[in-house]
Amino acid sequence: MVPMKIALVLIVAAGFAWAQGPQTDGATHADWPHYGGSQFSWRYSALDQINTANVKNLKPAWIFQTGDYVENLQSTPVVVDGVMYVITPRNRVFALDAATGRLIWQYTYPPPQRGLPGSFSDFIQNRGATVGDGKVFFGTNDNFLVALDQKTGHELWKVSVDDPKQCGCNISGAPLLAKDKVIIGGTGGDSAHRGYLTAFSTKTGRLA
Repeated sequence: MVPMKIALVLIVAAGFAWAQGPQTDGATHADWPHYGGSQFSWRYSALDQINTANVKNLKPAWIFQTGDYVENLQSTPVVVDGVMYVITPRNRVFALDAATGRLIWQYTYPPPQRGLPGSFSDFIQNRGATVGDGKVFFGTNDNFLVALDQKTGHELWKVSVDDPKQCGCNISGAPLLAKDKVIIGGTGGDSAHRGYLTAFSTKTGRLA
């Protein structure tokens, strides 16, 4: 596959406005805080301003270049209170004004430690971040779970989930929030790795 420049493009319709309302089902309303939209992962939005009649009026509103062009974007952006959070395969995290594309903050994870050669730990990939409890959570290629301050992007805590030199795995999936716990799992199930889920306190990163 030929490497290609990757940009985040927001498409809007004229007169588009966010719908407001409580989230009482599996659909999302004003926000998209999780990888699948809501914790139900329906991937369905209740917003209805874009429809079959006006979809032809969609046009680019802004473009943002992440600077991470090697592995393409693999994740679904999440949006909370008008801020869009984007993560690249190399674990660069960006907070953008969803209306204008203005950069609010960015975070760059340091180069990961090497794992077992030829294993999943060598794959550069990230499927998404999750926002909740005032934090942005994501997993890394070297099996860390990281929590950033939602407002500033400062790293609040980082915890090792597994040793990539032993398990040959990494974390590519988006974390899942359940009350005051953040739950994460590793890759490698199709290579006979032992599968498991791990839960940590959202406030401290302590193993739950």
